[in-house]
Amino acid sequence: MHKLIQRPSTEYQYAFDVCAMHLYTKSPATYVQTSTFCEEQLQNRVNLVHEPIQIGASGRGSDPARYQLIVWTQPEADQLEPTLEQVKASLDVDGSLVILHSTWLSAYLPEWTRKDNAPAKQPVASGQLRQALQAQHFRTVQVIGFNSVTSLLWNRVWLLLSKTSRRDWVDRARLQMQRSYVTAGIRARISPVQIWILRHD
Repeated sequence: MHKLIQRPSTEYQYAFDVCAMHLYTKSPATYVQTSTFCEEQLQNRVNLVHEPIQIGASGRGSDPARYQLIVWTQPEADQLEPTLEQVKASLDVDGSLVILHSTWLSAYLPEWTRKDNAPAKQPVASGQLRQALQAQHFRTVQVIGFNSVTSLLWNRVWLLLSKTSRRDWVDRARLQMQRSYVTAGIRARISPVQIWILRHD
């Protein structure tokens, strides 16, 4: 049995903090109810007034609730399209969609080594998610990545230099690792954990 992780990896701490920040800054706001892991992380950070959007819920009526912001953590591949339809129906015309997405690079993170409470059962691939969003006319405003490949490389350099007596080199490598930990743009797309911020056209 895997040891219970009391605190998530730094990548997920950063990502859920960003999600919480967006939930606090816009109102009305809500999130998509996904895995237990994701819901616990959000509830530890925010106290939402509105009920979450339940995947597969039927009968929202002819006039569904509308939100200025919806956070969707760890989209599942088998529920991608119906959930996206629910999100689209619940989002205001000028509202924003914030997605927390894990790429294949996240496989090394400890959260994915346990089967009882993993972030997702069938995480969607980046390409599939991007195509589904484009098909529903969602436009990417920004992508934020955590622990980019550059940061991972500097982390390796830092570990190697830590075995030497050159403390100045060690400090420089650590500084570069920290500077490149959070990234945006093209480099963010090769990060294990990402935040996608989107608007509907």
